[in-house]
Amino acid sequence: MKNLLKKSSKWRVLYLITLISTLTFVGVSAFNNYQPTVMSDKDDYAPGEIAIITGYGWTQDSLVDVHFEEEPAHDHHHGYHDTKVNPDGSWKIEFPIEDRHLGVAFTVIVNGKQSGAEARTYFTDAPTLASISPTSGPTTGGTLVTLTGSGYVSSASSITVKFGNLSVTGTRINNNTVTAIAPAQSAGTLDVSITVVAPGGGNSGTATLANAYTYNAPCTTPDKPTITAQSGTTACPGSTVTLTSSASSGNQWYRNGNIISGATSQSFTANESGSYTVIVSANGCSSSASEPTVVTIEDVTAPDTPTIAAATGECSVTVTAPTTTDNCASIVTGTTSNPTEYTTQGTYTISWTFSDGNGNSTTATQQVIVKDEIAPVIAATEPVTANTDAGACSARVEISAPEASDNCAVGTPTGT
Repeated sequence: MKNLLKKSSKWRVLYLITLISTLTFVGVSAFNNYQPTVMSDKDDYAPGEIAIITGYGWTQDSLVDVHFEEEPAHDHHHGYHDTKVNPDGSWKIEFPIEDRHLGVAFTVIVNGKQSGAEARTYFTDAPTLASISPTSGPTTGGTLVTLTGSGYVSSASSITVKFGNLSVTGTRINNNTVTAIAPAQSAGTLDVSITVVAPGGGNSGTATLANAYTYNAPCTTPDKPTITAQSGTTACPGSTVTLTSSASSGNQWYRNGNIISGATSQSFTANESGSYTVIVSANGCSSSASEPTVVTIEDVTAPDTPTIAAATGECSVTVTAPTTTDNCASIVTGTTSNPTEYTTQGTYTISWTFSDGNGNSTTATQQVIVKDEIAPVIAATEPVTANTDAGACSARVEISAPEASDNCAVGTPTGT
């Protein structure tokens, strides 16, 4: 019995050791798979903004320590100790970005108070440079250039703008705008950068815009061009007018003062009405605009007014529609509301209208004359011979009326 109890006790101890080992292994595995995260809502901030730092997946912790490290290092350290974790494992803090943070790179280090887990994220506070205007100027310098971006704080110790390797002092307009005078440089395209030094002359941040500014070599203004129209400046709808510049290259065509995209050849084919000009550019310099050439793509001319010969006939007249010529429609056929067939003797007038289809028309009249001028034709007859009556010098003769034909009469005419 004692041996049995001893044996049972040994099994209990072995079971407990095994159970504890299993639980320990499960716990270690769970912690090994525990990978909470931290992130910022942006990668870069400007002074005056608020960085939102958020943690996710901290389900095994009720509190976390959040620490901010700065590079370059600063004697002031930001810490958010014992930050409370929400039941869903998330937490959030708001970190203000100060003027002195210009040029600082931040590392956010988070440690779980219960799990000992660690997570990191990174963000920076640097000025930005989005655009400059104008983007070119002469090699002699002197052009006022406006830089647009963010982080140009009023408390900055200094603001420096570099055109290539040459530095000039920037003039702050507001947090988003700085102006600078471009220095003299050789011809070419250069990077432009802006450096903002934090208050007290500490850290600084730099933003660069690659190939942002072009120095143009001195040039001679091209001669004012002239325009020649190949076949006049008026054309019918659907047709074109070819315009040619006196300059063989560097042309830019305009219509009604607006640039025509892609129209840079010596000749331009105009297919719509308007006032056309051309400007010539060479080595960064532009000529004055040519004198305007007005192109009219429109039919404003009526068809020619024809002289129509009278239509005549003996018995009847059937009239064929006359035609005339037109500058755009070529041949135009007349139309009328009057009859075109006449069978009664008399004189008539037809009014014809000639329309070119472009809103232009002309009219002309035509006389119609139906007049029978051919006499009937009597058919040939046999001679009639008769003897005189006895004792008389005359004879009574009965003669039948001869037949006749006529070009217009209906039926057979008879003589009387």
